[in-house]
Amino acid sequence: VGALQVDERFDNFIMLARNDIFTNLGILIGLIAVIGVLMFFSVRTILARQIRVNQERAEVDTMRKELIANVSHDLRTPLASIQGYVETLLMKKNELDSERFDRYLKTTLRSTEKLRVLVDELFELSKLESKERQLIVEPLAIDDLIHDTVKSFKIEANEKGISLKAEIPKRLPQVNADIALIDRVLQNIIGNSIKFCSEGDTVVVSAIEQDKDVLISVQDTGVGIARNELPHIFERFHKGSTIKSGSGLGLAIVKNVLEMHGSIYQIESKENHGTTFTFTLPVLG
Repeated sequence: VGALQVDERFDNFIMLARNDIFTNLGILIGLIAVIGVLMFFSVRTILARQIRVNQERAEVDTMRKELIANVSHDLRTPLASIQGYVETLLMKKNELDSERFDRYLKTTLRSTEKLRVLVDELFELSKLESKERQLIVEPLAIDDLIHDTVKSFKIEANEKGISLKAEIPKRLPQVNADIALIDRVLQNIIGNSIKFCSEGDTVVVSAIEQDKDVLISVQDTGVGIARNELPHIFERFHKGSTIKSGSGLGLAIVKNVLEMHGSIYQIESKENHGTTFTFTLPVLG
Protein backbone atom coordinates (compact mmCIF):
# COMPACT_ATOMS: atom_id res chain seq x y z
CA VAL A 1 0.00 0.00 0.00
CA GLY A 2 2.81 2.39 0.92
CA ALA A 3 4.52 1.68 -2.38
CA LEU A 4 1.30 2.38 -4.27
CA GLN A 5 0.90 5.73 -2.51
CA VAL A 6 4.46 6.68 -3.37
CA ASP A 7 3.87 5.73 -7.01
CA GLU A 8 0.64 7.76 -7.13
CA ARG A 9 2.37 10.79 -5.61
CA PHE A 10 5.23 10.42 -8.07
CA ASP A 11 2.78 10.14 -10.98
CA ASN A 12 0.92 13.21 -9.73
CA PHE A 13 4.22 15.10 -9.41
CA ILE A 14 5.21 14.09 -12.95
CA MET A 15 1.78 15.15 -14.26
CA LEU A 16 1.95 18.51 -12.48
CA ALA A 17 5.50 19.05 -13.67
CA ARG A 18 4.48 18.12 -17.21
CA ASN A 19 1.53 20.51 -17.00
CA ASP A 20 3.83 23.27 -15.69
CA ILE A 21 6.29 22.59 -18.49
CA PHE A 22 3.52 22.74 -21.11
CA THR A 23 2.08 25.86 -19.49
CA ASN A 24 5.46 27.54 -19.32
CA LEU A 25 6.26 26.34 -22.81
CA GLY A 26 3.01 27.86 -24.02
CA ILE A 27 3.87 31.12 -22.32
CA LEU A 28 7.38 30.95 -23.77
CA ILE A 29 6.03 30.30 -27.26
CA GLY A 30 3.60 33.18 -26.79
CA LEU A 31 6.42 35.46 -25.71
CA ILE A 32 8.53 34.35 -28.64
CA ALA A 33 5.61 35.05 -30.96
CA VAL A 34 5.10 38.53 -29.45
CA ILE A 35 8.82 39.25 -29.66
CA GLY A 36 8.80 38.01 -33.25
CA VAL A 37 5.92 40.31 -34.15
CA LEU A 38 7.61 43.26 -32.41
CA MET A 39 10.88 42.49 -34.19
CA PHE A 40 9.03 42.25 -37.51
CA PHE A 41 7.42 45.65 -37.06
CA SER A 42 10.66 47.15 -35.72
CA VAL A 43 12.64 45.85 -38.67
CA ARG A 44 9.92 47.03 -41.05
CA THR A 45 9.97 50.49 -39.44
CA ILE A 46 13.77 50.64 -39.61
CA LEU A 47 13.74 49.52 -43.24
CA ALA A 48 11.02 52.05 -44.10
CA ARG A 49 13.00 54.78 -42.36
CA GLN A 50 16.15 53.74 -44.21
CA ILE A 51 14.27 53.76 -47.50
CA ARG A 52 13.02 57.28 -46.73
CA VAL A 53 16.55 58.39 -45.80
CA ASN A 54 17.90 56.90 -49.02
CA GLN A 55 15.15 58.59 -51.02
CA GLU A 56 15.84 61.91 -49.29
CA ARG A 57 19.55 61.48 -49.96
CA ALA A 58 18.82 60.71 -53.59
CA GLU A 59 16.54 63.76 -53.81
CA VAL A 60 19.16 65.97 -52.14
CA ASP A 61 21.80 64.60 -54.50
CA THR A 62 19.54 65.28 -57.48
CA MET A 63 18.80 68.80 -56.22
CA ARG A 64 22.52 69.38 -55.67
CA LYS A 65 23.32 68.26 -59.22
CA GLU A 66 20.52 70.41 -60.65
CA LEU A 67 21.71 73.39 -58.60
CA ILE A 68 25.28 72.97 -59.82
CA ALA A 69 24.08 72.58 -63.41
CA ASN A 70 21.88 75.69 -63.21
CA VAL A 71 24.51 77.81 -61.48
CA SER A 72 27.17 76.64 -63.94
CA HIS A 73 24.92 77.56 -66.87
CA ASP A 74 24.02 80.96 -65.47
CA LEU A 75 27.65 81.75 -64.64
CA ARG A 76 29.04 80.52 -67.94
CA THR A 77 27.11 82.96 -70.15
CA PRO A 78 28.22 86.26 -68.55
CA LEU A 79 31.72 84.89 -67.92
CA ALA A 80 32.11 83.98 -71.59
CA SER A 81 30.90 87.45 -72.56
CA ILE A 82 33.31 89.15 -70.16
CA GLN A 83 36.22 87.01 -71.32
CA GLY A 84 35.47 87.65 -75.00
CA TYR A 85 35.19 91.41 -74.71
CA VAL A 86 38.18 91.77 -72.38
CA GLU A 87 40.34 89.73 -74.77
CA THR A 88 39.19 91.93 -77.67
CA LEU A 89 39.93 95.09 -75.70
CA LEU A 90 43.42 93.85 -74.84
CA MET A 91 44.32 92.49 -78.27
CA LYS A 92 42.81 95.26 -80.39
CA LYS A 93 42.96 98.26 -78.09
CA ASN A 94 44.91 100.25 -80.70
CA GLU A 95 42.51 99.33 -83.51
CA LEU A 96 39.22 100.15 -81.80
CA ASP A 97 37.65 103.56 -82.13
CA SER A 98 36.33 105.22 -78.99
CA GLU A 99 32.70 104.31 -79.77
CA ARG A 100 33.37 100.56 -80.04
CA PHE A 101 35.74 100.70 -77.09
CA ASP A 102 33.01 102.25 -74.91
CA ARG A 103 30.39 99.79 -76.20
CA TYR A 104 32.57 96.79 -75.34
CA LEU A 105 33.26 98.19 -71.88
CA LYS A 106 29.55 98.76 -71.22
CA THR A 107 28.72 95.21 -72.34
CA THR A 108 31.42 93.87 -70.01
CA LEU A 109 29.99 95.91 -67.14
CA ARG A 110 26.47 94.57 -67.81
CA SER A 111 27.76 90.99 -67.75
CA THR A 112 29.62 91.72 -64.52
CA GLU A 113 26.40 93.09 -63.01
CA LYS A 114 24.55 89.89 -63.98
CA LEU A 115 27.19 87.87 -62.15
CA ARG A 116 26.92 90.09 -59.08
CA VAL A 117 23.12 89.77 -58.97
CA LEU A 118 23.29 85.99 -59.37
CA VAL A 119 25.87 85.58 -56.60
CA ASP A 120 23.95 87.96 -54.28
CA GLU A 121 20.65 86.14 -54.82
CA LEU A 122 22.23 82.70 -54.40
CA PHE A 123 23.80 83.84 -51.14
CA GLU A 124 20.54 85.40 -49.93
CA LEU A 125 18.42 82.37 -50.82
CA SER A 126 20.93 80.04 -49.17
CA LYS A 127 20.73 82.02 -45.90
CA LEU A 128 16.92 82.00 -46.00
CA GLU A 129 16.60 78.27 -46.72
CA SER A 130 19.17 77.32 -44.07
CA LYS A 131 17.40 79.56 -41.50
CA GLU A 132 20.67 81.42 -41.02
CA ARG A 133 18.81 84.66 -41.73
CA GLN A 134 16.35 85.26 -38.90
CA LEU A 135 13.44 87.71 -38.96
CA ILE A 136 14.00 91.12 -37.41
CA VAL A 137 10.38 92.15 -36.88
CA GLU A 138 9.61 95.80 -36.19
CA PRO A 139 6.91 98.38 -37.00
CA LEU A 140 6.86 99.15 -40.72
CA ALA A 141 5.07 101.98 -42.50
CA ILE A 142 4.20 99.84 -45.51
CA ASP A 143 2.69 102.78 -47.43
CA ASP A 144 6.00 104.67 -47.33
CA LEU A 145 7.95 101.58 -48.38
CA ILE A 146 5.61 100.98 -51.33
CA HIS A 147 5.89 104.60 -52.50
CA ASP A 148 9.70 104.50 -52.20
CA THR A 149 9.93 101.21 -54.11
CA VAL A 150 7.66 102.46 -56.89
CA LYS A 151 9.77 105.62 -57.21
CA SER A 152 12.93 103.52 -57.53
CA PHE A 153 11.47 101.80 -60.63
CA LYS A 154 10.06 104.94 -62.27
CA ILE A 155 12.99 105.58 -64.61
CA GLU A 156 13.08 101.98 -65.83
CA ALA A 157 9.30 101.94 -66.35
CA ASN A 158 9.31 105.26 -68.23
CA GLU A 159 12.12 104.09 -70.51
CA LYS A 160 9.99 101.07 -71.49
CA GLY A 161 6.82 103.15 -71.89
CA ILE A 162 5.13 101.43 -68.95
CA SER A 163 2.71 103.21 -66.61
CA LEU A 164 3.77 102.47 -63.01
CA LYS A 165 1.75 103.85 -60.10
CA ALA A 166 0.89 103.27 -56.45
CA GLU A 167 -2.69 103.36 -55.16
CA ILE A 168 -2.51 103.59 -51.38
CA PRO A 169 -5.20 104.97 -49.01
CA LYS A 170 -4.22 107.96 -46.88
CA ARG A 171 -4.58 106.12 -43.60
CA LEU A 172 -2.95 102.72 -43.79
CA PRO A 173 -1.89 101.09 -40.50
CA GLN A 174 1.66 100.02 -39.84
CA VAL A 175 2.51 96.33 -40.06
CA ASN A 176 4.82 93.95 -38.19
CA ALA A 177 7.56 92.88 -40.57
CA ASP A 178 11.24 92.60 -41.34
CA ILE A 179 11.80 95.87 -43.24
CA ALA A 180 14.80 94.74 -45.29
CA LEU A 181 13.17 91.47 -46.35
CA ILE A 182 9.81 93.01 -47.29
CA ASP A 183 11.69 95.65 -49.26
CA ARG A 184 13.32 92.77 -51.15
CA VAL A 185 9.90 91.17 -51.75
CA LEU A 186 8.50 94.39 -53.25
CA GLN A 187 11.63 94.92 -55.34
CA ASN A 188 11.42 91.40 -56.77
CA ILE A 189 7.68 91.41 -57.50
CA ILE A 190 7.55 94.91 -59.03
CA GLY A 191 10.77 94.24 -60.94
CA ASN A 192 9.25 91.06 -62.36
CA SER A 193 6.09 92.89 -63.44
CA ILE A 194 8.08 95.54 -65.30
CA LYS A 195 10.30 92.89 -66.87
CA PHE A 196 7.30 91.10 -68.37
CA CYS A 197 5.51 94.24 -69.54
CA SER A 198 5.89 96.10 -72.80
CA GLU A 199 5.22 99.62 -74.03
CA GLY A 200 1.66 100.67 -73.20
CA ASP A 201 1.25 98.21 -70.31
CA THR A 202 0.39 99.19 -66.75
CA VAL A 203 1.69 98.13 -63.32
CA VAL A 204 -0.37 99.11 -60.27
CA VAL A 205 0.82 98.56 -56.69
CA SER A 206 -1.98 98.85 -54.13
CA ALA A 207 -2.61 98.14 -50.46
CA ILE A 208 -5.74 98.00 -48.29
CA GLU A 209 -6.52 97.13 -44.69
CA GLN A 210 -8.34 93.80 -44.48
CA ASP A 211 -9.39 92.52 -41.04
CA LYS A 212 -6.14 92.27 -39.04
CA ASP A 213 -3.89 92.39 -42.09
CA VAL A 214 -2.77 94.71 -44.82
CA LEU A 215 -3.29 93.19 -48.26
CA ILE A 216 -0.65 94.25 -50.80
CA SER A 217 -1.26 93.72 -54.51
CA VAL A 218 0.94 94.13 -57.60
CA GLN A 219 -1.15 93.95 -60.77
CA ASP A 220 0.18 94.22 -64.31
CA THR A 221 -1.17 93.94 -67.86
CA GLY A 222 1.90 92.12 -69.18
CA VAL A 223 2.37 88.82 -71.00
CA GLY A 224 1.02 86.73 -68.13
CA ILE A 225 1.99 83.19 -67.18
CA ALA A 226 0.95 79.98 -68.91
CA ARG A 227 -1.26 77.71 -66.78
CA ASN A 228 1.21 74.81 -66.89
CA GLU A 229 3.97 77.07 -65.55
CA LEU A 230 2.07 78.48 -62.55
CA PRO A 231 2.90 75.54 -60.22
CA HIS A 232 6.62 76.05 -60.89
CA ILE A 233 7.08 79.81 -60.64
CA PHE A 234 8.46 79.68 -57.08
CA GLU A 235 11.05 77.04 -57.93
CA ARG A 236 14.71 78.00 -57.98
CA PHE A 237 16.01 78.90 -61.45
CA HIS A 238 12.57 78.66 -63.05
CA LYS A 239 12.38 81.26 -65.82
CA GLY A 240 9.37 80.11 -67.82
CA SER A 241 9.02 79.73 -71.56
CA THR A 242 9.20 83.48 -72.18
CA ILE A 243 12.94 84.12 -72.34
CA LYS A 244 13.89 87.06 -70.17
CA SER A 245 17.06 88.00 -68.36
CA GLY A 246 17.36 87.16 -64.69
CA SER A 247 18.63 84.52 -62.31
CA GLY A 248 15.32 82.70 -61.79
CA LEU A 249 15.79 83.08 -58.01
CA GLY A 250 13.68 86.19 -57.34
CA LEU A 251 10.35 84.48 -56.64
CA ALA A 252 12.04 81.68 -54.68
CA ILE A 253 13.35 84.40 -52.36
CA VAL A 254 9.86 86.00 -52.22
CA LYS A 255 8.30 82.66 -51.26
CA ASN A 256 10.79 82.04 -48.44
CA VAL A 257 10.43 85.55 -47.01
CA LEU A 258 6.61 85.53 -47.07
CA GLU A 259 6.43 82.09 -45.46
CA MET A 260 8.78 83.28 -42.71
CA HIS A 261 6.26 86.09 -42.05
CA GLY A 262 3.30 83.67 -42.04
CA SER A 263 1.89 85.59 -44.99
CA ILE A 264 -1.00 84.41 -47.14
CA TYR A 265 0.11 84.92 -50.72
CA GLN A 266 -1.15 83.95 -54.14
CA ILE A 267 -0.55 84.63 -57.80
CA GLU A 268 -3.25 84.81 -60.45
CA SER A 269 -2.34 84.98 -64.09
CA LYS A 270 -3.58 84.26 -67.57
CA GLU A 271 -1.34 84.13 -70.59
CA ASN A 272 -1.45 87.42 -72.52
CA HIS A 273 -3.77 88.92 -69.89
CA GLY A 274 -1.41 89.99 -67.11
CA THR A 275 -0.59 88.85 -63.60
CA THR A 276 -1.71 89.79 -60.09
CA PHE A 277 0.42 88.96 -57.05
CA THR A 278 -1.08 89.48 -53.58
CA PHE A 279 0.26 88.92 -50.08
CA THR A 280 -0.68 89.86 -46.52
CA LEU A 281 1.22 91.31 -43.58
CA PRO A 282 -0.14 91.52 -40.02
CA VAL A 283 -1.27 94.91 -38.76
CA LEU A 284 0.82 96.28 -35.90
CA GLY A 285 -0.90 95.23 -32.70
